[in-house]
Amino acid sequence: MIYLLLLIIVIIFLIVLKLDKDFFSPSAIICESYILATLCAIYNIKTWGINLSIGTVKLILIGIMSFVIPSTFILLFGKKKKHTNVDKNNAEIKFKFKFNNQLMYVLVFTQILTTILYLYYVVKTVGLGFSLSSFSYIMNYYRENTSYGDLESLVPTYVNQLVKISKIVAFINLYNIILNKILYKKNGFKYKIKAYEILSIISFIITSLLSGGRYGLIAFCLGAMVMWKILSDSVYEEKNKLNLKKIIKVMGIIILLVVAFSNLRTFVGRTNNDGIVEYVTKYFGGSIQGLDMFLKNPISKSNIWGKETFYAINRTLSKFGVSESYQMHLEFRTSNGVSIGNVYTAFRSFYYDFGIFGVVFLQVILSIFWTVFYKIIRNDDDYLNFNSKIIFYCMFISCLFLHSYRDNFFSTVISVSTISVIIYFIIIKLLVVLKNK
Repeated sequence: MIYLLLLIIVIIFLIVLKLDKDFFSPSAIICESYILATLCAIYNIKTWGINLSIGTVKLILIGIMSFVIPSTFILLFGKKKKHTNVDKNNAEIKFKFKFNNQLMYVLVFTQILTTILYLYYVVKTVGLGFSLSSFSYIMNYYRENTSYGDLESLVPTYVNQLVKISKIVAFINLYNIILNKILYKKNGFKYKIKAYEILSIISFIITSLLSGGRYGLIAFCLGAMVMWKILSDSVYEEKNKLNLKKIIKVMGIIILLVVAFSNLRTFVGRTNNDGIVEYVTKYFGGSIQGLDMFLKNPISKSNIWGKETFYAINRTLSKFGVSESYQMHLEFRTSNGVSIGNVYTAFRSFYYDFGIFGVVFLQVILSIFWTVFYKIIRNDDDYLNFNSKIIFYCMFISCLFLHSYRDNFFSTVISVSTISVIIYFIIIKLLVVLKNK
């Protein structure tokens, strides 16, 4: 059944590419996510003793089609936005915006300070002192005991808020680097990346890794990849073309990202000693087998509404006594005597909370949101202006790439925390991004 699942998803993916002509459209990303997860699961068929049920195959395909169908309808039949006229042949690069460099220096310094503060509080939480030789152990102890044990993180609220600001500043600098690189190259020049831009990105990546996970790094790299594709297509007017050269470049970047993901396991306190292929396929393929095992042997129903799907909302409500307080950790599963972790694709949460109707409904909502957002961006040609929409889209697009791993949109992005990110972004934009006269 797993080979049939892969075949059908690939067919859906090819149809999507034919219609969208963009391997980074929302529908294409969803298909790519599940193709990768299914291939990783196939690699471990014998190790895990995989024997997918027809129910698992149906659930995954229904979920994918519930996203692809409305997305295709919106892209093909929705109203097209009038394009902004930009002189494509003007050799002079004249942006309509510029940065307040003095304030940007202050923000980047704040990012570096945030990294130092976060490291300090992580070490303080563990309480074992700090040395480079014990760093991996410290990260492992911090991650395991704050996530699954009784250790309470001592990272204060203000530092966590600074981390959000660091993320925003990093994405703004990333946007400026990519846009300048593309435009300068098109006009026959070479853009020299500024030191503060490099420091901004490195500081945020290190800070995100200090949290004990690599999701922040993965999300940033995926966002960077999509940002490059969107801006490149806009500048070179390739929005309705499949560029083989770009596809090869993206594949190369993904391979490098996978290698980095595996090699960073020690840095964030992971003690797994598997090879790169075994480690990566287990990490991204376990969700398919996990979903199948969940459907065959489900856990008891919870009385908490949307317990897995709307965790962030329920956590906020619990602070006011409206909802019960709980930790969002799904059960670990073992298949054929081998631990496959506790990830089950996004469909597990939707199905557990709301059944098959919930899977369809939530996928349609997800499809409409991301496709409309994507279409607005794709129909905007004014790349000489500062485009907040592209930055926001790329900050959260990892939710679709990692859909086959777990849900992060309804459980995490739909939250008070995201509202604070929006507010911080607006304030930073007003202070840093100036009109270029």
